[in-house]
Amino acid sequence: PAAVAGVQVGDRIVAVDGSPAKDFADLKELIEAKPGQPLALTLDRGGKRVDLTLTAGSELDDNPIEAETRGKIGIAPFSHAPIVGVAAGSAAARAGLKTFDRIETVDGRKVASYEELTARLGALGDHGFAVTALRQRPVPIAGATLGVDEHITAAVNPYAYPVGFEPEERYVFAVEPGSPAALAGVARGDEIVSVDAKPVTTWDDVQARLAAASAAHAETLAVGVLRGGAPVTLTVKPQYRQQRDQMGARVMAAYVGLVADNRPDTIVPGETVRVSTGPLTAARRSVQKLGELVRLMSLGILRIVEGRISYETMGGPIMLYQVASKSAEAGLDAFLWTMGIISVNLGLMNLLPIPVLDGFHILSAVVEAVRRRPLSLRFREVANVVGLVMLLALMLLVFKNDIVRSFFE
Repeated sequence: PAAVAGVQVGDRIVAVDGSPAKDFADLKELIEAKPGQPLALTLDRGGKRVDLTLTAGSELDDNPIEAETRGKIGIAPFSHAPIVGVAAGSAAARAGLKTFDRIETVDGRKVASYEELTARLGALGDHGFAVTALRQRPVPIAGATLGVDEHITAAVNPYAYPVGFEPEERYVFAVEPGSPAALAGVARGDEIVSVDAKPVTTWDDVQARLAAASAAHAETLAVGVLRGGAPVTLTVKPQYRQQRDQMGARVMAAYVGLVADNRPDTIVPGETVRVSTGPLTAARRSVQKLGELVRLMSLGILRIVEGRISYETMGGPIMLYQVASKSAEAGLDAFLWTMGIISVNLGLMNLLPIPVLDGFHILSAVVEAVRRRPLSLRFREVANVVGLVMLLALMLLVFKNDIVRSFFE
């Protein structure tokens, strides 16, 4: 929807339907709240105000806690690196360029992203141009293979043929040896165009088709690829392996052995803009975020009690240490955010109406206020024993989950 409406790379969206968006988190919340609805965007394009209208798309977020339809318009706070797929028989292929080459310059001018590359080529039209690129050459060593970058120079003449640069998202970067994909004949550089006759445009689409196959426990997958410009359909027999889902529960998932280009330099971060937030705004946003966290965590606890989320997702001190360590590696902001989430989680658990927890004391006070007399001493003794047994059982459960996750997987 954003592309159709005329949103351009580098535009800064400052408001949605008149509501200001100071950062991408604000923007995401405003858009996701209106799936399938018309939106009025206010843009800052090189210092000039631009007003656009569009209709947001809809995307179902079907997670174990709740299914929710969110608005989506097709934007991201980053760009893709100028790593290209090269169509067979194109001008780029005839010039000697290959899929997964990283374009550095076009006619001597550097390009920082794939979007900038396409804009530069659009301005050149049918004129020939010189390209410099980096190509990773595999270098085998004992027990591993390293990649060494080589500089490539090529002269591309698109007079009689299309340039042939494509996003690399659908191209197979690697195939694991001995995997179902390797046995079916899938090779590095194949462009995946369909899975079970359903077209794919991104690697996320490929993953979604594999997830659907896992849910249906499909025995075979028909993978359509372009190889040398010719369509080929390969039959892949997926293997089913036990792994952890997004909630941490063990599930059987389809394994085929396809590997996308997940090198860290395939994403180009967007411009960082510092935003000042006053104390009142910060307090209001923190209360809103706290309310949303409490709602989701309460639903999560309810889903565990109902059995809709596996008890294997629960964790104890070892899991807390692991989560805290990973967040600390990501920086102070991520660490403080994680500590805040853990604190809210522990606070909610403490409010459960289990004897010896504060939640039971609050419930007891309410019952005593209604009855206008205290609960009997015998009832309190029995309740405390029951509560201690429940807490000990819970501690044993989360310790078992921690040990299994850390040492037996």
